[in-house]
Amino acid sequence: MDVKVLQRIVITGFMVTLSACATTSTPTQSKISETPKDGLSARQLANGECGLFVWTAGAERRFILFGQSQKASAVWARDANEISLRVQSQSGSAAQGQFPKQVFISESADQLDLDLREPQAIENGTRYRSGTLTKKTADGWNRVTPVVGLSACKPINKAS
Repeated sequence: MDVKVLQRIVITGFMVTLSACATTSTPTQSKISETPKDGLSARQLANGECGLFVWTAGAERRFILFGQSQKASAVWARDANEISLRVQSQSGSAAQGQFPKQVFISESADQLDLDLREPQAIENGTRYRSGTLTKKTADGWNRVTPVVGLSACKPINKAS
């Protein structure tokens, strides 16, 4: 896929997510709603809040992981459900407080390894051009999903 097309897709997804945020009149924690069949529901960041958005890298982009390093938590889309995750470890150079390499654990002991690569600074965030999300299964297999990501913060609105 052409880099400019990929860049437009990621930036468009980011702008759609942030435009939904602009309609919220009072800052709240990230909101979670019903999970669409093909991925996570949209996330709204409060003023000054940051998050890590991860999509599948294939032709059919699906929003599959949302994390917040400051809260040591994430949400993962699996089988039309939103699975809560806790951060087990983080590494790499943090962008907007979000780490590009993280290990997540679910309540049922599922382990997910996120490895985002090729960071590119954009306005209010960092775009990751490539990466993998690896699910380690109980029987020793690894399911690897190519991903792209975006680390972003919603600016704090200052009164004039």
